[in-house]
Amino acid sequence: MRLVADTTELFSFFNERSTAREISLIPELELHSPSFFLDEIKEHKSRIIKCFSLSETQFLL
Repeated sequence: MRLVADTTELFSFFNERSTAREISLIPELELHSPSFFLDEIKEHKSRIIKCFSLSETQFLL
């Protein structure tokens, strides 16, 4: 199954308890996102780390 996720949904994947994260871990799922997604993640890295209480290592995984 293919799923297209926008940046807002992809940000929620950092939350361990999010439904979006659970869905993204389904082995049969093929996840697609906009090409600018990685740029946005990098741009908001410090906010993501703070908001989801992540270490630098966890963020990079």
